[in-house]
Amino acid sequence: MKKNWVKLLSALACLTLAVGFASCGENDGGGSDGTEKVYSKGLEYALNEDGESYSLVGIGTCEDTDLVIPSTYDGLPITTIGERAFSDCGNLTEVVIPDSVTTIDWYAFYSCESLTSVVIGDSVTTIGGSAFYGCYSLTEFVIPDSVTTIGECAFNYCGNLTEIIVDENNDSYKDMDGNLYTKDGTLLLQYAIGKTATSFTIPDSVTSIGNGVFSGCRSLKEIVIPNRVTTIGSSAFMGCKNLTEIVIPKSVTTIGMDAFSSCDRLTSVTFEDTSTWYVDEQEIDVTDPSANAENFYFSFSHLHKL
Repeated sequence: MKKNWVKLLSALACLTLAVGFASCGENDGGGSDGTEKVYSKGLEYALNEDGESYSLVGIGTCEDTDLVIPSTYDGLPITTIGERAFSDCGNLTEVVIPDSVTTIDWYAFYSCESLTSVVIGDSVTTIGGSAFYGCYSLTEFVIPDSVTTIGECAFNYCGNLTEIIVDENNDSYKDMDGNLYTKDGTLLLQYAIGKTATSFTIPDSVTSIGNGVFSGCRSLKEIVIPNRVTTIGSSAFMGCKNLTEIVIPKSVTTIGMDAFSSCDRLTSVTFEDTSTWYVDEQEIDVTDPSANAENFYFSFSHLHKL
């Protein structure tokens, strides 16, 4: 059954209205074994503002479940996978992104729940926020050395993701134990929430826990935060269903909105520094670990110390 065309959204307003579809049987050069590659047909494109390249903006009439994206359309390079281009495409299982692409935009593969494999070309520099959010079937993700920017929540709620691998020559990011960090190790960007471990100690190098880092993790019962962390991002531990207790070290000065919401079994949140916590400009009492857990579940939003 043919899919409805994905509409162009506001982030694509800078593109011209020239929209095209790949022709049937289109090819884009040969494979490594000398055979001619056959690329997915019927995809939807839009000419970029520069007039010299295209963005892939939607699934169009393509019915492929294993998607092989060409590097050119109408004689020009395809440089961008547009915002929400394949959002909620529940039938996609594999995607191959060519070397011509430099940007995977926000929400590009959002909630592609059947996606098991993504091969990213060596020219991608940007992976947008929530680009692979909710890709539940992904078990491994490889980030090439070309990537310099990864938006927030790019891999949140990938429930079976057990390993993120970063090319060792990447100057901006690295992996440790299958989790994603900035190269200097100070920002934890994503814990691979498909892991089965019940306990995790955040490395001492970390000073910031990013937004949604542990969101939806169902295995962890214990997470140890080192006394160097100053910032806990929004939704950092949201939906950690088996987390039972947490200690907020003295070093922490900011806790983002919904950091511990929907943690069903959380019964204790202990603040090592209980004296100066505020929601907006209102001072709050954080001396009772049990009350803290209940407040985080229902009502605490953005907390900070003055």
